Amino acid sequence: RDSVAWHADRERYHHEDPVVAILSTGAPRALHIRPTAGGAARSWRLGQGDLFVMGGACQHDFEHAVPKAAHVDGPRLSIMFRHNLADWQPPSSGTYNQV
Repeated sequence: RDSVAWHADRERYHHEDPVVAILSTGAPRALHIRPTAGGAARSWRLGQGDLFVMGGACQHDFEHAVPKAAHVDGPRLSIMFRHNLADWQPPSSGTYNQV
């Protein structure tokens, strides 16, 4: 997949302020962040080895996205790190990836 639509990760966690870290490897790509209450988006260009951490109330107050790009400089892999509680269970509705 070459893009990710606007979203927040708060519904996937069973604690109030989840921490999500994104490790970017490969070709650079843009990451956009915008307030859920409205307002201008900000953009960062994440490249090889960049780590972007979203903590505190970020998943409640902001959404993030990786927009489609007309041209990319090469392959990219984004590795997500999330803190989950050991006793967390997915809600009965929705789709969740399980490993």
